[in-house]
Amino acid sequence: MGTKSCLGCGVEFPATPEYFYRCSVKKDGLFNKCKSCAELVHRRRRWSYGKVRSWRERHSEQLNAF
Repeated sequence: MGTKSCLGCGVEFPATPEYFYRCSVKKDGLFNKCKSCAELVHRRRRWSYGKVRSWRERHSEQLNAF
């Protein structure tokens, strides 16, 4: 069992599914960010989509004009 560095926080963890999500595309079968960094990215993305959705709802008349 080797180690793997997280691209998000730079901390080195054991290269196991306990610390990294599985990813079939990667050679080692593990995602390149640790689970805590991956969750943080997911939360930010969900927040961003919510902001865009609310902006579109507020400005729907302007968007429909096009």
